[in-house]
Amino acid sequence: MNSNVFELSVLPPGGPPKASKTCSETGRAFTPGEKFYSILYYDQGELARKDMCVKAWKEFHRPESTLAWWSSRVPSPRSTDDRKKTSSPNDALVSLFEELLFKPEEKRLLYALALLLVRRRVFRFEFENALAQQKRSSGNARQDSIFVYSSRNDACYAVPVVRMTQEEMDDVQKRLVDILDNPENVRLSSPFETPCPNDLAALEE
Repeated sequence: MNSNVFELSVLPPGGPPKASKTCSETGRAFTPGEKFYSILYYDQGELARKDMCVKAWKEFHRPESTLAWWSSRVPSPRSTDDRKKTSSPNDALVSLFEELLFKPEEKRLLYALALLLVRRRVFRFEFENALAQQKRSSGNARQDSIFVYSSRNDACYAVPVVRMTQEEMDDVQKRLVDILDNPENVRLSSPFETPCPNDLAALEE
């Protein structure tokens, strides 16, 4: 598999695909408080998203072009305030990580942040997908992506491996230190959070 399958080099004009208020597999509308799963993947070169109920997710076969998947709950009126009250520095780092997935120009910071979150035991390496990718690479020894899993929202992300010069590493390190020293400056909304602006609008229409 070509590594660019996992890179968000081109986004749709309207940004990342928005959440649906119904299950993509059954057509049933989600109810407040219901858990559901979402997946981002490439379909014929275009970024696509599906949202589905738990039962449909268990029967769904993830495509090889999957970028990420995660679980959420349909928001309730108090969920935004509750999330703000319980936010931690790690929440801020994960939110930033998820936002950077949609910014290919920040691939160096994304890769370094993924490794930092593994070190902080917020993420763990997801070896099943990594091995599957290696088998599809036709003998190419270079690993194009690492896969990390977060139990925070039952999510798995593919992160392109970036090889940096010493100057680039120094720059990324300085930025990470600034982020760790000032986590309150990290915006907590991200394309994977529930609620988030796009998802909440779609689910409340």
